Parts: sequence; structure tokens; C-alpha cells
Amino acid sequence: EPFDSASLYPLRETAKNKKADAGLSLVKGASARDEEKGLEVFRAVVTGRRHASKGQYCQDFADVRVTKDFAAAALSDGAGGGNCSEYGAVMNVDTFLSCCEDNIPYGQFKELLLDSIEQAHEKLIKDKPEDAIQAYATMMGVYLRDGKLFCVHIGDGMIYGRKRDGSVECISDAENFYVSNRTFFTIESDADEHLYTKILDAGDYDRLLMMTDGVYNGYPVSEGKDERAGFIAGIFRESDREDFDETALARLIDTEQVLRYGDDHSAVLLRLQ
Repeated sequence: EPFDSASLYPLRETAKNKKADAGLSLVKGASARDEEKGLEVFRAVVTGRRHASKGQYCQDFADVRVTKDFAAAALSDGAGGGNCSEYGAVMNVDTFLSCCEDNIPYGQFKELLLDSIEQAHEKLIKDKPEDAIQAYATMMGVYLRDGKLFCVHIGDGMIYGRKRDGSVECISDAENFYVSNRTFFTIESDADEHLYTKILDAGDYDRLLMMTDGVYNGYPVSEGKDERAGFIAGIFRESDREDFDETALARLIDTEQVLRYGDDHSAVLLRLQ
């Protein structure tokens, strides 16, 4: 079933009525825990200074779903140039989580996910034709079932993992972004060419981190200098604390270096026991 696009309208109205403060006052976060699976999921979405100074709403969205059969989390970043990109972000996340709930086989997941997003977008256009055509948004998603981690990614953003031996690896990078300065979105006609999928053994990892470009652009990687590696390792290290929660995650990504960039900045962290 395509998501109910009418449920998105209050997002925009609520945002208009909010005081335009940047930072933690606009954090939307929640955690999910499943002791049987040995899993905790934390999410934090923070409005950037650039949007807040203009009285704009946050264009990032993240959500988590944990049931007795599976766990899934998704993060989406709406394009700043799209009039309806925050709707696209919610649409992407909701559709991904619904596909996980339907227990779609990994081999069919990519095709059915994009078909479902296309249907959801068509419904959004029908319900709100004046701007829904511009529901441009990226997406990252992680789906845990039967000991496997199924990762999905299109557009900018990054997915990092920490293995149980302590090593940190980039699982998925922003395809082609640093070469062409172009990102990709789920509703584009060539989305199937750019939607990346990867299957991992969940037992190999104890942490997984998804983050939007608003986070990592504050920590550049250049010749002879890699600020990002230390920043990400620091997030993983802090997540080992027993009192770690969504507020702690938000504070870790709400640094002065990130704030200088000015964009919305969001992250989802999975803690696997």
C-alpha cells in the first residue's frame, strides 16, 4: 500500500510555526531496542543554520522499524532545490520500511523498492500536484533479517561500519559526487542505475552508521589530511558508552565544524551486540 501522503501535510505546517532556531532545539530523535536481537537503533535529525536562518523546515528524515522478525532503519536527505523535497524524504523512508516489512527477497528488493517509490510519488502528485513533482531526495537504508544486513543507498550520504575487530570501513560512499558534483535521487528515471545494494554478514559488525552529507562535509578529506576518519571513529567510540542515546548522537553530529557548513545534518546508528 502506498503511504498516505496526506499525513505529510502537517510536517510543513508545524515547521512554519516553529521558532527558527538551529541546532538541538529542533532535534527529532528516537531509539528502538530489541534485546532478543541484541540490537539498538538511534536516530538524530538536526536542522541546519542555513535553513533555520531562512525559517525553512528540515529536509532530512529518518525512521526505524523493529519487529520480532526484522529490524530496519532508513535516512533520506531532501534536495535543497526541490519545492517538495521534505515530502520525498518521508516518502523514501516510509516506502523502504514497508518493503522490509513485506519480507521481499533480497534479489527482488531493488526493483520492487523503486516500483513502490514510483507508485508513492504518483499518489503524492495526484494529491498535491502544485509541487510534488519536485520530491527529490536521496536515501540510505539498512535491513537486518536472519543474520544478514542488507544495505541500500542512492545519492550522497555515507554508510560506515565498525567490525568486531575494531576496524572501520566505508560500506557505501556518495557515488560519483566528488567527480561530477552531482547526486542522484529515487524518483529520477535512471534511479535503477544508481541504487546501490550490498549484503553483509551481521555477525561481522558491532556498529553501523548512516549519515547525510550535512554531517561529513564538515570533515573534509584532502591529500595528506583525513579529518573524517577520526570523526567517525569518535562517534563509534562514544557509542560504546552505556548511557549513549539519541541525544548523545545528535550532539556528536552537531559540532561547530558541521554547523559552519550550515546544512541539515542527520545520522542513524545501529548498535549490534
